[in-house]
Amino acid sequence: MAALDPLWELIHSLNFAEKQRFKSRSYQWTRGHYNQNVDLFDAIGRQKQYDEAKLKGKYKDHAIGKRFRQKKN
Repeated sequence: MAALDPLWELIHSLNFAEKQRFKSRSYQWTRGHYNQNVDLFDAIGRQKQYDEAKLKGKYKDHAIGKRFRQKKN
């Protein structure tokens, strides 16, 4: 079994209401525009097992990929 990432564990431990609260608070600061934090949150939430290489590959040409560690933190 692969080592789990603390962020992956946190996202998967949240219930539906807590996830919605995070998203609504995040969108509050972007005023309806694209939100990188929510996009990364959703991508990690969709993973059955944490795979950082896949995430980096998905966002390699995107602003998230250029600052992946910072966005993740």
